[in-house]
Formats: sequence, C-alpha cells, structure tokens
Amino acid sequence: MRKYIKSLDLSKKGYGGIRQSSLTSSRTKTSRKYLKEKRLILIKRLILIFFSVLFLGFLTYIVFFSSVFEIKNIKINSIVSYDLMAEEEIKASLQNFINQNYNNLIFLKCKAWQKEISGDSRLEFLNIRKKWPNSLEINLQEAQPLAILKILGDSQPYYLNKRGGVIKASVAIISTELENSLSPIFYDQSEINTKDELYANFLEKLLVFVQSDTLSQGEVYIQGVIFDNIGNIFDAQITTKEGWQIFINSEVDLEKQLISLLQILEEKIKDRSNLEYIDLRFGAKMFYKLK
Repeated sequence: MRKYIKSLDLSKKGYGGIRQSSLTSSRTKTSRKYLKEKRLILIKRLILIFFSVLFLGFLTYIVFFSSVFEIKNIKINSIVSYDLMAEEEIKASLQNFINQNYNNLIFLKCKAWQKEISGDSRLEFLNIRKKWPNSLEINLQEAQPLAILKILGDSQPYYLNKRGGVIKASVAIISTELENSLSPIFYDQSEINTKDELYANFLEKLLVFVQSDTLSQGEVYIQGVIFDNIGNIFDAQITTKEGWQIFINSEVDLEKQLISLLQILEEKIKDRSNLEYIDLRFGAKMFYKLK
C-alpha cells in the first residue's frame, strides 16, 4: 500500500515537471516573437527615416540648387497704354531686383518690387503675379498725361498726371497726337523739387481747378498756367483763351477761389473783352481790373 502511494506521488511530481517545462517553452516562444516584432518595427522606422531624409534631400536640391524654379519668363500685359514706358524698361527694373535678391520664384518678394516701382508717376496701376514654376506676369495701366509741363531751365519735356505727379518721358515715346490733345500748358518757375509732396499736392488741386467742368460750363477755357513759389506758398497766373488772367495761390482753398471767380463773372463782369484780370489771392476780398 505504501509503495503504491509512493509511486503515485512520484507520478504527480513528474507531471508537475512536464507542466513547468511547457510553460517555460511557451514563454520563450512569446519572448522570441516579441523580439522579432520589435526588430521589424525598428527596421521599418529606419527605412522610413532613410526615405524621409532622401525625400528632404531631393526636395532641398529641387528648391535651392536646381533650375526648376529659376525665373525664365516675364510677361507684361498693358491694360491701358500711353507709350510712356517701354517693356524693356520694366523688365530691366524687375531683373535688377531679382539679381539683388534670389532668382527663385518661391522666395521672390513680388510685393516689395511692386511697391518700389508703383511710385513711378507714369503708372496708374501695377500688379505682379507668380506663374508656376518659373514665370512672372505683370498687368499694368499707365497714368494718363493730362497737361504739358515746362520747367524753367530744363529742355526735357514733362507731363502731369491727375495726382499732380510729374511724368518724365522722351519726345520719341509721347505721340504727337497725344501731345496735341493736352491742355493747358503749365510753366514751372518755382524752385521746389518736383518730387516734393507740397509740389504734387498743389499741382493736383491746380489741375482740378483749370480742368473743372464748372469753368467750361461758364465758357472759361484755360490756355496756360505760370506758377511760382515763395517758400511753401505757390502763386499761379492763369491765362484764358480770351486773353484775360486769373491770379490764385495755395494759401486760399482753390475750390473757394473757383466759386469766387464764377461769382465775379456772373455779377460784375458783363463784357469779358474789356477784362484784364481777376485776383482771388486774398480770400473774401476779390479784385478785378478792366482794360
């Protein structure tokens, strides 16, 4: 009986050993599988990093070192043209800007060049757009010359735009037809820089004055304007096609001076053929002289 029990006990111990061995084998397999999966994940990550670096390197080459985005074409569309600017001049200005920066469409700051050239009095409007991968398109509208400007001591022909900006252009560029249509002629005897803000502001208002529809309705047509300055004050002597003159200055609002002019013509002057001048430079006090 004891032998039987002992034999039975030995068999139980054997069974426990087998079970322990099975568990150990299972854990080993699980550990190997985990390590294998971890190794695969690592390999995948390395492959991903490799191709990412390769892609970034390729992208860097394309953007910075290849000629893919190098600017090769500049197209100019003139919406409104008065032949004030040649296409070659605009292209040369843009090319100079490109050369000073980086010849790459991605990094070109178009707005900076647009702001730089938009100060040109020959331009009314200019817009520049990128056309991928290597072109630029410029749409522009030239400023309309409204009057001829002759500057004392300067034989170069000039013109005025509606903002009082001085347009410098070659005789060969301005057509004879356009020049003959410009009226009146302004004679500058001042000693102030034409780029000065005061100069431009006065001429802008003076243009509005002499080209006013109110004047033409009153049958007052302007032939020429001579203007001068004393410091920041401008005086203008306006000659009508009838031969009489109008004196105005920048100290008094030009719109008020225009109203005063029409008032005198309506209330005081019945026969303009005898009129020598009307002086509006003293605000509420207005003077006129008959021949």
